[in-house]
Amino acid sequence: MIKFNLEKLRNLLENIYLLSGIKVSIYDEKQNEILYYPYKYNSYCELIRSTKAGTAICLKADHERLEECRLTRQSKTYICPMGLTEVFAPILIKGELVGYITLGQIISNKTDLKALLKNAINLDLNETKVQKAIQSIDKKTEELINASTLILAACAKYVFFDRYIEIKNDDLANKISEYISDNLKEKITVDLLCQHFFLSRSMLYKIFHNYFSSTVAMYVQMMRVDKAKEYLLDTNLQIKEVAELVGQEYNYFSKIFHKVTGISPKKYQQLHNEKN
Repeated sequence: MIKFNLEKLRNLLENIYLLSGIKVSIYDEKQNEILYYPYKYNSYCELIRSTKAGTAICLKADHERLEECRLTRQSKTYICPMGLTEVFAPILIKGELVGYITLGQIISNKTDLKALLKNAINLDLNETKVQKAIQSIDKKTEELINASTLILAACAKYVFFDRYIEIKNDDLANKISEYISDNLKEKITVDLLCQHFFLSRSMLYKIFHNYFSSTVAMYVQMMRVDKAKEYLLDTNLQIKEVAELVGQEYNYFSKIFHKVTGISPKKYQQLHNEKN
């Protein structure tokens, strides 16, 4: 069971906003917005969501962004259908996705203001009102957005360690997650987990569905990719060695890693080296 310390989280959001001047939100694992600061929508978004069509567009985009975040386990910056910038980051506890933290929506110094106006007018909104709404929003530099994105990703990892979010009771789901994490080099199957934890197949599937929103195979795969990312930071390790450390054959590992992250293991390692 996931427990959100709303008081501590609110204080965290206030401090992120103090640094960035950008709205921050927390979503639970079911994509419900449970906390935001300082407002739910800026003046432009309020106008967009005052229309039925605008609300439908925004809700669909939010769902797609959060779903991609759930699958990739990566933070990412997007341009919303209306033209505003927003950032989504997953909150993970021991490999389990328990929620999301987001920034936005933002007008940057690269935002196409004419497109914002056109998109709103296409929803039959008053041009004068839309222009006033756009002008009322503080413009953010790309540098500030990039810095805020890094802070957001760090906070997504930090919230668990300082008890902003907890998994109440170190229950069976957590023990299963820890077991998988500790044995990634081995062949992990449904039968193995059932035997180790004295569970039926149906009960194991239920635990993965309720706690991890995933199949057993997909969850093990994500854990292997996450662990591989850690190993790839070690420039002394070859890709083949990393594949072996997470219990996969080289070609299959490269294929899965690319599928999940969008880049090859070698490219991931090179990008890290370039940053350093």
